[in-house]
Amino acid sequence: TARFVGSNSAPSWAPDGRRLAYYSQRSGVGGPTLVIHSVETGEERNVPVRPVQYPGHVLWLPDGKSVFVTSFAPKLDLLTNYRVDVQTGDHLFVRSFPLPIPGAGDISPDGKTHFFFTGGEPKLRGGVISCDIETQQEREISRIPDLAAGGLPKLTVSPDSKYLALRVPVDGIKWTALRLAPASGGEWRELCRFPRPETDGSWDLAWTPDGRNLLIVRGTGKDGMAELWRIPVAGGEPQRTGLSMKGMSLVSAHPDGRRIAFDIGRDAGSGEVWVLENIPAAAESKAVAGAK
Repeated sequence: TARFVGSNSAPSWAPDGRRLAYYSQRSGVGGPTLVIHSVETGEERNVPVRPVQYPGHVLWLPDGKSVFVTSFAPKLDLLTNYRVDVQTGDHLFVRSFPLPIPGAGDISPDGKTHFFFTGGEPKLRGGVISCDIETQQEREISRIPDLAAGGLPKLTVSPDSKYLALRVPVDGIKWTALRLAPASGGEWRELCRFPRPETDGSWDLAWTPDGRNLLIVRGTGKDGMAELWRIPVAGGEPQRTGLSMKGMSLVSAHPDGRRIAFDIGRDAGSGEVWVLENIPAAAESKAVAGAK
C-alpha cells in the first residue's frame, strides 16, 4: 500500500488468501485503524476498532467475516478481546484479562477454541487455558514452569488445530526455546533454543501453511540484521530461508505457502507492510524482492 506509508504494521492474511489485514496508526483517529486490503484489486476498506496497544496479528476466524482484536484499557488494568465484524465494524465482547498478562495466546484456525495463559501475580502463572468459544467452557491443558521466571511467551496453533507451538524464555531468560505440544493437552517437546539476544528484535512465531515448519525471526543476518528461519517440527536443524531485511517482524504466511507478509517498522524507524512473493526462488538466490 502507498497510503499512510510509515504508519502501517502487523499484516495478516485472511483464510482465503485474497485479503490482507493490517493496522494503520493515523493522527487524530484515537487509535489504530484496521485496514482490509484486497490483493486482487488493491481496494482498501477501513474498519474502526477499539484502541489497541502494541497491535499484533489480526486473528481471523475461518469464515473470513470477523476477526479477534485486543483492546488495552490502562485505567482499568484490563486487556479485552472483541470479535469484530469486518463488514460492519460491530464489536462483540469475548473476554477480559487483568493485567499483567504473561504472554500472547491464539485462536485455533477452525475458530472453535481460544488458547491463553493464566495471568495475575507471577506465582499464579504457569498454565495454558483452552476455552471453547461457543460454550465458554475452560480447562487447563498444560503447565509451563518457565512463565514464573519472567519474560513474555507466545503461543500459536497449527493450521490443522491439533498442535500448539510455544516460544518462551528459559534458563533465567538467557535463551528462547521453541516447544510443541498437542492442543488437547500433553507434555511439551522442545524443538530447539536460541540465545535470547538473537530473538530480542521480534516476537515472531508462525506456522507454514502445511504445518511442517515454524517460522521465527532472528538477528543473525549481516550486521545483526533480522533474518527469517524455518524450524522443522518433525525434528532436525533450524534452516536459513535466505530472507533478511532490517526490522523484519510479525511474519504472516499466505495460505498458498509461496508468499509472506511482514512488518518492517520496529527497527527501521517507520511502520511499513511488505509482501514477498515466490519464496522458494527468493530463498535459493538469497535475494529479497518486495512490494510496498
